[in-house]
Amino acid sequence: MSPSLARGREAPPSFSHLTAVRPAQLSHYEAIALANLMTIIASVVRNDLDVHACLLGVLGWALTGETNWTAMLPHVWKADHPQAIRTYRQDERRQDADRLRVWPRPPPITGPVV
Repeated sequence: MSPSLARGREAPPSFSHLTAVRPAQLSHYEAIALANLMTIIASVVRNDLDVHACLLGVLGWALTGETNWTAMLPHVWKADHPQAIRTYRQDERRQDADRLRVWPRPPPITGPVV
């Protein structure tokens, strides 16, 4: 009996029957769709947006049959949905820049290196 079952807890689910999808198992169209989805997600992350909210908005919008993709670009979507901006990411980036300004690079080493 596992320790979790001995304490009266339910055993964690086993996902051993699931295997990772290998690129060779994808059809050409599936690979293109996956690449497009990953491109959208990367662009959303770069624009400091909430990935879940943006994907729901963009995919829901696309399923309605709209074809004006320019309106769904992350920087345009960001202007229309300010509540989805992850401000903590902007703060982290600002703090990193400030930290780099406080700690300048050391002067280059001159002379022979032993």
